Amino acid sequence: MRVRLWLGPAGSGKTHRCLEEIRARLGSSVEGPPLVLLAPRQMTFQLERQLLSGPGPAGYTRLQVVSFERLCLWLWEELGGGALRFLTAEGRVMVMRSLLGRLRDQLEVLRVGVRRPGLAAELSEAWVECHRHRVSAQRLREGAASLEDQRLAAKLRDWARLNEAYEGWLEEHGLADVVALAEGVVRLLEARRDRGRWIEGVWVDGFAELAPHEVALLGALTRHCGEMTVTFCLDREGMRRGSWLTPWRCVVRSKERLEEALRGPGVEVLEEWLSAAGGSGRFGSASGLVRWERAWALGGGDGGAEVALPPVRLVCCDDPVAEARFAAREIWRFVRGGGRFRDVLVLVRDLELVHDTLRRVFGEYEIPCHWDRREPVAHHPLVVLTRGAFRLVARDWRQADWLAVLKSGLVGGLEEEELDALENEALARGWEGRATWLGREVRDWWVARGGEAAARWDRVLKPWRAWAEAVGCGAGVVSGRTLVTALQCLWRELGVEERLELWAAAGTDGVVAGAGFPGGAVHRTVWEQLQVWLEDVDLAFGGESLAWADWLPVLEAGLADLTVGVVPPALDQVLVGTVDRSRQSEARLVLLLGWNEGVFPARPAGGPLLSEEEWQRLEAAGLGMDLSVLERRAREEHFAYLACTRAREQLVITWCRRDGRGRVMNPSSFVGRVRSWFPGLAVEVWSGDVGEGWAGGEVVHWREGWARALRWCAGEGAGFERVEGVPELFGPLVETFAGHGRSLAGRVLSPGVVDRLYGRRLRLSATQLERFGACPFQFFVWGGLLARERQVYEVDAADRGSFLHQVLAAFHGAVEARGKCWRDLEVEEARALLWEVGEAVAGEYRNGLFASRAVRRCMVVRWLRELESFLEVVLGWMREGRYRLDPVLAEREFGGGDGARAGLDGPGVVLEAGEGRQLVLTGRLDRVDALRVSEGEAVAVVMDYKSGRARLDRAKVAAGLDWQLRVYLQVLEDFGELRERLGVDRVRPVGAFYVPLRPGPESGGDAGGSEEEQAAQRRRAYQHQGLFDFGALGWLEATGDRRGEQFAWRRTGDGLPHAQSWQAMDSAAFARFREESRRMLLEVAARIWRGEVGPDPYRHQGEVACDFCACGAICRLDRRRHRFRRLAVARPGFDRVG
Repeated sequence: MRVRLWLGPAGSGKTHRCLEEIRARLGSSVEGPPLVLLAPRQMTFQLERQLLSGPGPAGYTRLQVVSFERLCLWLWEELGGGALRFLTAEGRVMVMRSLLGRLRDQLEVLRVGVRRPGLAAELSEAWVECHRHRVSAQRLREGAASLEDQRLAAKLRDWARLNEAYEGWLEEHGLADVVALAEGVVRLLEARRDRGRWIEGVWVDGFAELAPHEVALLGALTRHCGEMTVTFCLDREGMRRGSWLTPWRCVVRSKERLEEALRGPGVEVLEEWLSAAGGSGRFGSASGLVRWERAWALGGGDGGAEVALPPVRLVCCDDPVAEARFAAREIWRFVRGGGRFRDVLVLVRDLELVHDTLRRVFGEYEIPCHWDRREPVAHHPLVVLTRGAFRLVARDWRQADWLAVLKSGLVGGLEEEELDALENEALARGWEGRATWLGREVRDWWVARGGEAAARWDRVLKPWRAWAEAVGCGAGVVSGRTLVTALQCLWRELGVEERLELWAAAGTDGVVAGAGFPGGAVHRTVWEQLQVWLEDVDLAFGGESLAWADWLPVLEAGLADLTVGVVPPALDQVLVGTVDRSRQSEARLVLLLGWNEGVFPARPAGGPLLSEEEWQRLEAAGLGMDLSVLERRAREEHFAYLACTRAREQLVITWCRRDGRGRVMNPSSFVGRVRSWFPGLAVEVWSGDVGEGWAGGEVVHWREGWARALRWCAGEGAGFERVEGVPELFGPLVETFAGHGRSLAGRVLSPGVVDRLYGRRLRLSATQLERFGACPFQFFVWGGLLARERQVYEVDAADRGSFLHQVLAAFHGAVEARGKCWRDLEVEEARALLWEVGEAVAGEYRNGLFASRAVRRCMVVRWLRELESFLEVVLGWMREGRYRLDPVLAEREFGGGDGARAGLDGPGVVLEAGEGRQLVLTGRLDRVDALRVSEGEAVAVVMDYKSGRARLDRAKVAAGLDWQLRVYLQVLEDFGELRERLGVDRVRPVGAFYVPLRPGPESGGDAGGSEEEQAAQRRRAYQHQGLFDFGALGWLEATGDRRGEQFAWRRTGDGLPHAQSWQAMDSAAFARFREESRRMLLEVAARIWRGEVGPDPYRHQGEVACDFCACGAICRLDRRRHRFRRLAVARPGFDRVG
């Protein structure tokens, strides 16, 4: 029997010769003994396509184009190995997760990470490595005994224990692992030698490395085939160099292993060396690419300026996005020059690092791509549904799990709008638990929606009730076979297979949960993969009965890393892959992206279970399993050689100056090596800017014309007739946007849009005014588009403030119901009343939010105790006569709501803005205190409660960033209810204040001070911050002191306001301040009616408006480059503000 070893560098025609020989065999006889072409799994489709695209038969039946795994299955069936019961990789992961739980108490190191996501997958991978390199559990224990590092030794003992337990599990259940199938096939081949040489020929191509069990399989297969041909990518001269940093080390190791396995009687091994310079290989007559390959093969070029440079470009890009855009533009230039998409190959070192960026940019440029990777499907609708079904039972129908199931797209009967409404209601009301979701409360909500809503909800619940009952509703134990049967029944009742088939036929992703998958074909593949996964569950756990607490981690471990391979649905696609996986040899243009330090060559990373340093120690102990740092570095050299020799015509190498976060990156060491070999190769720099002109072929795709049109229309008022050189394709685009030039240039809305959004009666609250002051775009989102944050059934800072406001309003109502004023209450009476109303409010607040958990009830107790301290101080000021005003109103709305659009009901303070427009102020007054000072006049102040510390920033008040106090003073002037309540003709505002409900750090006082000093310190911690008429100080704080305690003021020896006491203004200044506030309100309204929406956030004392804004994902403002608006320093007093 003859074994031919075809050895040669890249481009020497090894694959071409294999295919030519196979075509000749098929041409001579369509039928006959089997032929086998063995290649890496990801190459099989490409090889089949190349076979059928060349001259020869249009089809075949006796040729098997297979990977090692498929070869084992085929040989097992052909040799009559019997029925196979084996676990896939996902089944192995589930068994490993189950064993981790069972053996936890016996593990030394790994016990602490039993629940760590991914540990079971690492153990699975570690078992595969041991099996590939024939490292038994006993050998692991022996290696542990020889190590000085006790932690590493304990890890090895854990590893050995788990490997042994897994193999025992397989034997106990009569199963085999798919990876171990090769051993069974080898034994079967040895046992069936009597069958003779029933395979005509075997060709092995495309493998950089062969694992020991793969070598053993090839050795056994030689006894059953007439001839075997094995190709290796090797260079005779290059492999003689003894350096580690050559592309040939890992290949030479595999060749030596194979030659060792082939030694024996009756086997003749023939070597044939091929050359890349013969003219018949990949490079043809392209001498530049041959010289390029020689440089990589030998580790140096022939140099010299007189030597013609290879067709290679070196390009430095700004960042990964710019790099992706450069690649997209090069692809389009190649296609427009007569090429095909399928003639382009894009290679990266790690596709996971750049996949999202490349997919987004290539999608924008409409480049058809096939992503040469196993697509992760953990978020596919079927996997989401299946995982959710298990979680519902195991975790008593948690809200997030049930909503994920309903929104998977595989539960029919509900519209997307209904699901959104259900989710909002569930979050607001805190619906949790099976009894709630399947009970009356949720159904009543559907009934209230009217129509057939309740009936449709009942139909949705029907299969889920049956599922829960079939698996015991999460109680007790359930067998694996019962679980499998129940899940199959659930899928059938939901019509999962039929719906996936519809999605696949339509070529769509179906729902949002399925977005990002490569077309509709993936749905059939996922369905088939889940059937295999379900078979694994049945095989491994069919006879096992577990509690749901044990089932859930096992099942989720199997679903977590599910991937599927997708065959490209169209042939004319760009292949995007990795340097260690993709082997396309027909590419005319190859783009090598991401040649940066630390990316390629990849940093040595720890293998499964162990760190990089631990693998080095194992290598020294003889247990490296080809995972040492030097071995992996040698592989990087081979990958670089393969990547650089894929192109038949043109090669482009790119790298980035910065990563996606703006951090500086260095080019790869490979780049420096190339520049030393070919000094004449210039480095191009590409920033991502495609230029400003239309001519010269700069625009390669219409999307660049779109951006160009927007930039031009946002220019300084140029008319469309002045545009020159606009390609015909983009003419209508520019015409469309030219009419919006003013709006784009000024970053304003058109008048028609403004009228539809706001109308002629603009309603603004203090909060909306502050949003506009902070950034007009933020106001547009909240006040124009009426965006709102979703209410969630959790206690947050807003809930704390709302609860305290409601308690104090209820307290005020209770005081009035007793016919008293606050100052009439004794401290103990006030405390009792506070707790009475506080507990009542807590029980009713947001559907019992505070009563739902013990920790929330503790929050209520703590907050009420804080209010006790607050009331004690405030009542003290009132009873002492320092503060003469009494609370008369609490939680009073004005204007009917918080919105900027026209049409909202409710009275408010109306300011005439001219031209038939009105500004209506809306909001809520926390508390209004008043004092009747004459027969027809009263003075009043507004107290605005703050659940945190009360702070007043003078610059923000002046700049229109703090509007609440200004608005409240405007409201008091024309608040009819207050006049009627007091029985006066006029209410004169004399102040508006922020009142802290929680003491600041000053409340602790000096532990060494007297009791009086500590009490004074506690009182100052509740000092009100605000703006007031100093002439009303006798009513606000009647004291002979020169410094205020309840309010922030100081006076001079003459009794006048101190220059630094800016919150207190004399009566004339206070009147001017109120009038200035009115003018500022109308100015803001005018700007809103002008349609100002441009992002213009402020910066003040290290504070940036964007820090407190939830619209960043919408405006996409670049904080590194934006020039922020700075607040002017406020001048003393408020004679002129804004």
